[in-house]
Amino acid sequence: MKAKKAHVMSSVVLTISGRTVGGEDILISKLLHMYAQYAESQGWRIQSVPTTGSPIEPLKEVVTLISGENAYRKLRHENGVHRIQWVPTTEQEGRVFTAKLVVTVADKEGSQKILETADRNIRTYNIPQNRATDHRIGLTLHRLDLVMDGDLEPIIRALTAYFDEGDDGSGA
Repeated sequence: MKAKKAHVMSSVVLTISGRTVGGEDILISKLLHMYAQYAESQGWRIQSVPTTGSPIEPLKEVVTLISGENAYRKLRHENGVHRIQWVPTTEQEGRVFTAKLVVTVADKEGSQKILETADRNIRTYNIPQNRATDHRIGLTLHRLDLVMDGDLEPIIRALTAYFDEGDDGSGA
């Protein structure tokens, strides 16, 4: 019989930053919305952390504090490069553009899972095909619209099962 996972209150610092030029501000906002909706569905508290920058320059990074039951355990596998493929509304020929955003998750005390390589794409969000693929575990969902609205639980559950088998759930 499997032991029940411990419910641990935790706080994480989630950072989303742009890696390529052009359009990151909109895409950073989309990923932030995704994580905020997921946090809300979990009953977690999310709080923006002020960053330096100019109000006239495009958004290049957001930092948020997420607090709640098992927040670190559930979000710790989100570290890495997230690739977003989309067709800008200004694109006349239907070309697909690609941007890379880096998501970093650290517990409030500052420890974080080390990224395997800075350029390895862990997940692709293909907007034209309504597809989200997590490359580490070979999971593809053809429901990106729901994922971007915060329905991350199928991905989080699959990642936790894959990486944390035998883990006590403490997140340590």
